[in-house]
Amino acid sequence: EADREGQHSFLSGDQLTARPDLETMVDGNAGLRRGDMVIRADRLEYTDPEDRVRATGNVRINRAGNVYEGPRLELTVESLEGFFLQPRYQFLKTEGHGEDARVDFLDEDHALIQDGTYTTCRRNPGPSWMPAWILRAASLRVDTAANVGCAEHALLSFKGVPLLPIPAMS
Repeated sequence: EADREGQHSFLSGDQLTARPDLETMVDGNAGLRRGDMVIRADRLEYTDPEDRVRATGNVRINRAGNVYEGPRLELTVESLEGFFLQPRYQFLKTEGHGEDARVDFLDEDHALIQDGTYTTCRRNPGPSWMPAWILRAASLRVDTAANVGCAEHALLSFKGVPLLPIPAMS
């Protein structure tokens, strides 16, 4: 895993507008790369003093193989603190995936998924796809380093049939 600390950010896109050492705006095929992280979007706004990126439109972030896609991301690049609105996600190690209303990145290894889903069932093409099992949770705390998730106020469904509600599980 590459380290982002002390590394430079590389920005690319169709049109760049910059105020050196302050901010850079990238429109069209926008990209930011630092270490093991790549962010792509229709538009990126990078503020240098805060090391903060705001990405909008078809946003995709790949952090060491963990991928999130959605409409809007705000992130402090070095500390990996920020949020992503309405993302779909997939984790590399577990092949788990889902979607949620919001994910808050707490640091490099920890995230809080709000009002989300999680399953490891492979996604088949087509709009009628339904996983064999799916966990829906009001909140899901994820630790990617330890490969652990803790769900609160969850409901496990199997073949579309809701099973008993689960107040908390890991």
